[in-house]
Order: sequence, then C-alpha cells, then structure tokens
Amino acid sequence: MLTHSSPSALVGLLARTARVDAGPASRHDIAQRLAPWVDAFDAVTLHSVHQSLRALDGAPEAGPQAAPPLRGFEDSLRRLRASLEAGIAAIEPPTPSPALPVLGADAAFAPLRRLYLHQQRLMEAKIAPLRVQLRSALAGAASPRLRQLATLDAALEQMLHAREQKLLAGVPAWLQARFATLRAEGAAGSPDGLAAIGREMRQLLLAELDLRLQPVRGLLGALAQHHKEVE
Repeated sequence: MLTHSSPSALVGLLARTARVDAGPASRHDIAQRLAPWVDAFDAVTLHSVHQSLRALDGAPEAGPQAAPPLRGFEDSLRRLRASLEAGIAAIEPPTPSPALPVLGADAAFAPLRRLYLHQQRLMEAKIAPLRVQLRSALAGAASPRLRQLATLDAALEQMLHAREQKLLAGVPAWLQARFATLRAEGAAGSPDGLAAIGREMRQLLLAELDLRLQPVRGLLGALAQHHKEVE
C-alpha cells in the first residue's frame, strides 16, 4: 500500500511561515481561509450528484467482469511521484551575480517565483491525466460503489478545481515573505540564506505535491479495498 504524509502538511508549513515572517493580518488560521469553498450554487450541484449516487446505489452489479487493474495504477502513481520528487529535489536557487546591480525585492525574488510556478505546472500537467484515467476505470467498474465514487470525484473536481488552483497559486507569497525577511537581514544572497530558501521551497513543493495527489490516492485506496473484498 502506498503511504503518504498528513493532509495538513502544506497548511502547517504555510501557517508556520505566516507566524514567523508575516504581519498580524496574515496570521489568521489558514485552515479557515481554505474552508468556504462550497457556495449555494455548488450545493445545488451536490444535490444533483446525490440523486445520481442514490440511483447508482440501487443498481445491480454489472456482471462478473474483472475489477479495474490495481497494480498498474499503483505503479503509475509510484513512478509519477518519484519523477516529481526528483525534480523538486534538484531545485537550487540561482546565485545572484555580483556584477549585476542590486535588484528590488520583487525582481530579486522573480527567479525563485518562476522556479516554483514551473514545478506547479508540472504537477498539474502530470497528475490530472492519471486522476482522469483512474476515475474512468472506476466509472466502468462492475461495483456500484466504485461508480459512485467516480461520479462524486468528477463533481468535486469540477466544483473545486478553479478555487484550488487560485489558492495554490498564492503559495509563493509565503516563500516571498521568508525571502524578504532574509533580505532584510542581509542574508538572502549569502550561501546560508540561499540554502535556507532552497530548503523551504522544496519543503513547500513536497507538501503541495502530497496535497495534489490526495484525490488520486483516495481513488486508488477505494480500488484496493474493492480488490480485497472480491478476492
């Protein structure tokens, strides 16, 4: 069984950074900021999905067809995660050239922001297709419960994806706050300062990767449980 860290790893890192580096206005509980994702229109959509799930709940098994393959999806997830983690581990903040003029805070942080956003785009591009493939396999399964899960996952992705991406696009702001603190201390361009920024960037990206993979792991976990039940 594939293991993973706490779902709150990214929130914990951001909260810690906010307490250390940001002003009072940024110190509210970040979990509260992430909470109000479902509005009245989404509630209507969820009601419609609930009706679809009830219909599937009463549906008979689709016959003796085999359950979707488990090992192949596990291997795909393992390879995907290893590839993304290797890319994150290889990140090193660029060392500013002493021949360049002193840059303003935003310009100095710009290369780090580009590095972070590039990794976010890679995660989005590589994780989404696997989620769709896995969900499609569950949607065609004989088990009504797996088909229900596929329906629910599709609805939740449609409702929450844009908001999730908007929130995750703001994560570099916490890293920039840390960078600003080191810059104010005169350490942002030093070897130790760059090492600290690089380390914290990698920690944030690994926590974000864990967060982004949770839907895939949830679908895969349900499939694994189904295989145990039918063995």
